[in-house]
Amino acid sequence: AEWRNGAYKASVEKYKAFKGSGEPERLVSGSDDFTILVWNPIENKRPIKRLTGHQQAINHIAFSPDSRFFASASFDKKVKVWNGRSGDFVATMTGHVGAVYQVAWSSDGRYLVSASKDSTAKLWEIPSGKKARETLP
Repeated sequence: AEWRNGAYKASVEKYKAFKGSGEPERLVSGSDDFTILVWNPIENKRPIKRLTGHQQAINHIAFSPDSRFFASASFDKKVKVWNGRSGDFVATMTGHVGAVYQVAWSSDGRYLVSASKDSTAKLWEIPSGKKARETLP
């Protein structure tokens, strides 16, 4: 219970720091039409950018803790990393032999973990590495 209060306070402080940075809030959605839409929900009800590159449906999207990047996981066995502010493509992480179901960021945003149908989790160094740093069974 006490650790939850601490975690909650820390997340509120991060949010306040982000809001104070002048950066607009972003919403990102992935679809079964293989695209990602970037939204600015405060200013517009229409997407501001459409991102392509995945070859199959997108399963999961997660922003890095500092919102500099977001990663997308897809049935196409790939993880893609995008610029969290502009939506520009950064890198494709390949190596899974099954659909990628989920991604999660380290608390410092330097690493990304992907979990796949191939029963492995892969650790990626961001944004430098296209080859998995570790593969966990």
